Amino acid sequence: MLSLNTGDTGFVMLCTALVCMMTPALALFYGGMVRKKNVLTIMMQNFISMGVTAIIWIFGGFSLAFGPDVGGLFGDISYHFALDKVGIAPSPVYASTVPFILFFAYQLMFAVIAPALITGAFAGRLNFRGYLKFLILWMIFIYIPVCHWIWGGGFLAKIGVMDFAGGIVIHVSAGFAALASVIFLGRRDDMKPGEPTVPNNLPLVAVGAGLLWFGWFGFNAGGAYAADGLAAYAFTNTTIAGSIAMIVWMLYDWHYDRKPSFSGVLVGAVAGLATITPCAGYVEPWAAIIIGAVGSSVCYYAKYVQERLGFDDALEVWRAHGMGGVTGALLLGILASSNIDKVNASIHQLLNAVVLHIGEHLQCKVAEGTDCQKNVVSRQPIHQFRILNRTDTVINPAAASFIQRIPYAHRTIGLACVGSQVIAQFPGPPESFLMPVRRISGFGAVESHSHDVGILSPWL
Repeated sequence: MLSLNTGDTGFVMLCTALVCMMTPALALFYGGMVRKKNVLTIMMQNFISMGVTAIIWIFGGFSLAFGPDVGGLFGDISYHFALDKVGIAPSPVYASTVPFILFFAYQLMFAVIAPALITGAFAGRLNFRGYLKFLILWMIFIYIPVCHWIWGGGFLAKIGVMDFAGGIVIHVSAGFAALASVIFLGRRDDMKPGEPTVPNNLPLVAVGAGLLWFGWFGFNAGGAYAADGLAAYAFTNTTIAGSIAMIVWMLYDWHYDRKPSFSGVLVGAVAGLATITPCAGYVEPWAAIIIGAVGSSVCYYAKYVQERLGFDDALEVWRAHGMGGVTGALLLGILASSNIDKVNASIHQLLNAVVLHIGEHLQCKVAEGTDCQKNVVSRQPIHQFRILNRTDTVINPAAASFIQRIPYAHRTIGLACVGSQVIAQFPGPPESFLMPVRRISGFGAVESHSHDVGILSPWL
């Protein structure tokens, strides 16, 4: 039976409060950035999300996102409808050391801020009634399904998509929804093409940005759902990336405009924080430096795409959140470290894919001597390995989901295993492609009685 951990519970409770604070902080940030006549409207749009989203989340939204999977697309709406089966007992699937009702509240805070992010894009064009309709429809048809696809065990999760704290679920979905909304609504009638939105109150923007940064510690570190080393890494990576992005953006402003701008410094920090979000708990601190610098650069230069296409994104939501989230998600596939969390995405995965592509051209044979169909990949959990003799036949790495090798006398021999049965054997990969045997999240336990046995998993 699962037991509560009071330290983890207190930590997630604090993180929930920090993420809750981010929506009012965003209202301050946007309120200072827009023109005076739009201040109250955009702040109201941000705050009302806290009420409307909570109702949706209670009556079906949470269940659609985190209920039992239905076809990989959404959860069972009846399973947690109106907080059914959501109580003090921990979930065996989500945050197993804290009350399940706290997990519900923590995820609610994410759902609240996601549509609020979009409001900065169409500032000055959508009235309050129109925004309420947009908020309800976007939550039901965009946010909740995407949340399930990645965090609720949907089809993207099953193929290995990783998102530690919402870089895809929140920033990418909100950023590209912002892009779609401004293309649909068109330009503001009272502004000339290319005319920038001049902030009406920069001190208010600074207060909002500071509170957003403060809340982002709960946003990212809370994704560990425990007060442990993983949370510490996510916490530290968050501030490193935000700091580096701020400086890089300032240098770009200094280079192109001959002087730094306060608003640019603040927007740069937000871009860096958005970029680190999907990989905060998967990368080492040195990688957070790269992510902050690359994310800031991509978001800065995205303005040329915006100018070329001519869409009127008032507060550059697509640049900071959409492109920042995409950049972070892609960098996760290159910079993730298995020393930080149980994730098998890194530069090795890219190299493995190249090896497999070459391997597809090899003739395929099964250890028993029968033909093996190319590109067949098993997703069955692997519990143990059986070693073939050196004389058994070789080939096609593309036929297996896991590759095992013997590192001493048979360094050149690789074994492909499904379950406890070895299905194919082929010349072993270079040493750098090998990973130590350990538990692989989502695919069951990988066990070995020998520390000398390695495993290559090109499909994770």
